[in-house]
Amino acid sequence: MFTLKKNAPEFDMVDGPYKGQKFRHGEVYADVPPGEKGRFEAAKTKPAISHLGVEFTEKQKALIKKITDAEQPTTKKKENSEAEKPASVTSPTKWKGGSDK
Repeated sequence: MFTLKKNAPEFDMVDGPYKGQKFRHGEVYADVPPGEKGRFEAAKTKPAISHLGVEFTEKQKALIKKITDAEQPTTKKKENSEAEKPASVTSPTKWKGGSDK
């Protein structure tokens, strides 16, 4: 996956297999013209579905979104309930006297 470098100008391809394709800042591309690879850098994000060069139905897009959202790590912090705490925390053992030898 590639993005246009910040210092590279945006451009439109006028010939070859990429004829008519527009390359813009902030977009992610699965493939770039071989002669123009110097204008691009490795992308840090996943591409939008529309930039994969495949048309999907709304049902397929919804399924893809569901799958990719499920792959994202959750940032929600889970709070420990009393049942989840180790026994040493919920019911500390009291010393009942005697020798510890």
